[in-house]
Amino acid sequence: MRTSRLFPTFAAVSLSGIAVGGCGGLDASNPVDSDLDRSSEAISPEDDCGGMGDDGPGVGDPCVVGIGACRNEGVTLCSDGVLVCSAVAGTGTAETCNGVDDDCNGIDDDVPGVGDECVVGIGACRALGVLQCAGDALACSAVAGAPVAETCNGIDDDCNGELPSDEGDDDADGVLNCAEQPVSDSDGDGLPDDDERAGTGGFVTDPFDADTDDDGVSDGHDAAPLHAACASHLYVWDDFTSDPASRWSVVKGNWAWDGAGGIYSNTDASDGNVTWLGPRPDLGDYVVEVRMRPDPGGGGDPGFFFRSTAVSPINNGGANYYVGLYPSSDLVILSYFNGRWNPFAFASYRIDVGNFYTVRVRAFGTRFRVEVNNTPLINATNGVYSVGSVGFRSFFAPASYDYILVCD
Repeated sequence: MRTSRLFPTFAAVSLSGIAVGGCGGLDASNPVDSDLDRSSEAISPEDDCGGMGDDGPGVGDPCVVGIGACRNEGVTLCSDGVLVCSAVAGTGTAETCNGVDDDCNGIDDDVPGVGDECVVGIGACRALGVLQCAGDALACSAVAGAPVAETCNGIDDDCNGELPSDEGDDDADGVLNCAEQPVSDSDGDGLPDDDERAGTGGFVTDPFDADTDDDGVSDGHDAAPLHAACASHLYVWDDFTSDPASRWSVVKGNWAWDGAGGIYSNTDASDGNVTWLGPRPDLGDYVVEVRMRPDPGGGGDPGFFFRSTAVSPINNGGANYYVGLYPSSDLVILSYFNGRWNPFAFASYRIDVGNFYTVRVRAFGTRFRVEVNNTPLINATNGVYSVGSVGFRSFFAPASYDYILVCD
């Protein structure tokens, strides 16, 4: 009598497919009636697909292998006792912009450059975006803005790559040319009226007088428009409207700044009190003008030195020329120091303690001229020193200084 036989169960078909299911379960020693003719016959393992041969469950079902452009379709077959897909996955190629996953990595159109930052347009039309596929090529996702009429804002509004000339800043003051307020120059000296009133160039001058100091040089071209002595170069101008501590080096004495009055003073009544501007070997021939005042509390002489190459806290030390005012004897004395005091010219002039005097020295070559309050007093020659700096000195005499000017 023939015994019954159960068919084995098959696994589900794999869509990624190489092997898609088992089709074994019998062996050659177990005969089956494979053609249903009611007779037993031997079978080989490779022909055994679930006991039904090529007609086993899953055989002939649709299947798929690969992804993207590599995807191919086929049907399941029984091979060596295993269900496999008849299709073979394609080979990936370089990715291009075509809406297809060419390199079969699961991402469409991931060509090199996609996602990189990009810019379109210029000026006010400039826009930022990222590169993306558009058709068969890369394109920026941004859309350039629309140009508009130019306005006074320093921006290329019409997106032509250029700024109008009136949107520049010719005077580098941070204000566009087109936004500058009209400038008034009433006397035509080249200086705006407001600048002359405010002393923007260092001197407060008359906006209605083109040559305030009447030296024949217009204020706009004058190195020192308040001082007829200067016409070419201004080397030093200090009116002590700001703290001199960062500019002047005190060698000896009690030097103090009165910010309210713009005065630099020495209150020490001992000998040889000195402060100066430091070495200036570049200064040779020049005019030095100082407005100064002998103050109460001493019987000596205040003054200033010039052509100085060295200073010293020791009285009469250093190397320089010196002009001093002597209230006790009503004298103006011109001298030089080299460890000793060496006077070589003097003149009589009334000097009162508590009064300001404008003292000017013209030093050109070996010739010297000394003026007090615009009055010429001394003409002399001396060749000891030819270059050097300037500074203040007081000898047993407190003194105050309103300004110092050095020019040629």
